[in-house]
Amino acid sequence: MDQGDLRNLELRCIEEEAPWCQAACPLHLDARLLCRHLALGETAKAWAVLLRQMPLPGVLGRICDHPCQSACRRGQAGDPIQMAALEINQRAAIPAAYLARETGLVVHVAVFERDAIVVTYSTSPLMNAHGLAVYLGTRVPAYCSSIGRAILAFLP
Repeated sequence: MDQGDLRNLELRCIEEEAPWCQAACPLHLDARLLCRHLALGETAKAWAVLLRQMPLPGVLGRICDHPCQSACRRGQAGDPIQMAALEINQRAAIPAAYLARETGLVVHVAVFERDAIVVTYSTSPLMNAHGLAVYLGTRVPAYCSSIGRAILAFLP
């Protein structure tokens, strides 16, 4: 076997391996395909990926400890992809856009982690909302933001 054949065999072998995140997931969710659809704004297709591989996604998405995050290769370059936030965003994108259109206001989606909120999605009725100073992934103490105070008000 010459060097070129050996390299072709090596490439094919590596491509046949499941991504680390998918291999770590007990349900073998295709996280790359889910992320690809979400990046393109194809929320219906992303939801179809979840439904195809995850029974009761609303329940399992909440109780999952997300082993894919510890296996995520992006973690070597910084933070891994936060699958819980992606799943929440996917469910919230259409209602948030509707709410922004109906009210004419900016709509933010955030998750509560420990004592802070993390903004995971933001939409505006205007495509180019000037003055929108919210950066996705921003972690803010819950008591310092209106969305955090709203969440804190309903905690037991």
